[in-house]
Amino acid sequence: AIIWEESMRLLVRQHATLSPCWTKGKTTWLPLDVDGSPFDNSDTKKEGVSRTYKGFDGFTPLFAYAGKEGYIVHAELRPGKQHVQDNMPSFLTTAIRRARPLTSSRLLVRMDAGNDAEANVHVCLKEDVDFVIKRNLRRESKALWFQIASQKGKRVDDGQTEGVQTYELCLPQKVAIDGNTYTYVQVTQVTERTMER
Repeated sequence: AIIWEESMRLLVRQHATLSPCWTKGKTTWLPLDVDGSPFDNSDTKKEGVSRTYKGFDGFTPLFAYAGKEGYIVHAELRPGKQHVQDNMPSFLTTAIRRARPLTSSRLLVRMDAGNDAEANVHVCLKEDVDFVIKRNLRRESKALWFQIASQKGKRVDDGQTEGVQTYELCLPQKVAIDGNTYTYVQVTQVTERTMER
């Protein structure tokens, strides 16, 4: 805990450059990227080495890093077989709270489809940060999503490319957390390609 406290204090004291990823009007957003990163430790006998989702033996540590520069604000060594979502709400809360003092910008948490979970949305809403979490379709029909998006969404391609249609659909989602109702937007972009190269 002391090492993390001092690391964060050092970044603040040294006025580390943390570049935002996006600006709109007077608001800027600092990226806080969270992801697992499988390490290949094949042919070793280290404790915790097990099969990763990448198909080799190793560890799958979790990292949270801030700004385009990628300053690590939280990390956790994990066995290779541990799913990225295990204990993620606690990890995410810690990462957000460590990153917040580093910037006056709003935080933009970015996570991939392995973290498409309601628990992560709850953490982001409770901690008052903006977020982009890639959707995991699981067993949902891509054809059904294309039908919904083409009927209710807005066409966003230029219409010039033969055999390609892209639609964007923004659906407000409501969620209740601790008696409070929050609203966020689920954005779905669907592209249909009907022509081979």
